[in-house]
Amino acid sequence: MTMTCWFCGKPVNPALRETYRSISGWERPGKAGGSDIVLREPTGSYAHPTCIMLTRNGLNVRQETLV
Repeated sequence: MTMTCWFCGKPVNPALRETYRSISGWERPGKAGGSDIVLREPTGSYAHPTCIMLTRNGLNVRQETLV
């Protein structure tokens, strides 16, 4: 089954281990500064690892690059 990436709109395979999936859940602060998320539920959205990395770095995944 092929879905589309939430960020770039291109096809993404949700069955691949490296594909990210969006979840919904309830968060509370963790003891060591992190967080605990419980009652996780998939939202049905998926993303490429590259799109996640670019977005985390503040870059627009739809921006063209100079080659």
